[in-house]
Amino acid sequence: MPDGRKRYISETGKNISTPYGDYDTIEVTTEESEGSTKEYYAKDIGLLKRVYTSADSNMTVTSVLKEIKETPLVQKITVYYPDIDKEQTEESKSISYQTNDITRLKMQELFRAKYNDNMGLISENTKINSLYKGDDGVVYVDFSGEFVTEMNAGVALESYILRAVADTLGRYYDAGEVYLTVNQKPYESGHVLMEEGETLKVNR
Repeated sequence: MPDGRKRYISETGKNISTPYGDYDTIEVTTEESEGSTKEYYAKDIGLLKRVYTSADSNMTVTSVLKEIKETPLVQKITVYYPDIDKEQTEESKSISYQTNDITRLKMQELFRAKYNDNMGLISENTKINSLYKGDDGVVYVDFSGEFVTEMNAGVALESYILRAVADTLGRYYDAGEVYLTVNQKPYESGHVLMEEGETLKVNR
């Protein structure tokens, strides 16, 4: 390792008993001048046990998994919706994340949710193909074709929807611009045509 320690898989199929249960594990050993650490990892569980032994063998410290508590990460997010009377309205919602949940899919679910008996920001068939914040500080979101074909909106409502998407993502990612594409191509409909590289400014 960069700091001079040596780490390697020292054994496989090692049975480890813990208060949480018995599992076959992979033993990973880390050697350093002060001593060595053996860690035991089980499939679909992770780290079960850790044993540190000092170089002179006078001290041993053992940590063992007792229980796993599933505590989701809950984030509050402001979602903006188009409003013909006042252009835009907002609602505070919560996203609950478990380990390995994907933000793109969480946002897709959130955007599909209906608002005041109207459709959400996207239709039930619309998918978010990709979603991330680039090194340039811009949020990049790519929708499937249904975002356009199933929008069913006039020019004013369409512009409000695009603004609502941009403001929601921009506020969530703390970004000033959103680059919105459809199937990796610039957004284009019967009312709105965006140029290659053209972004939506975040107003919130």
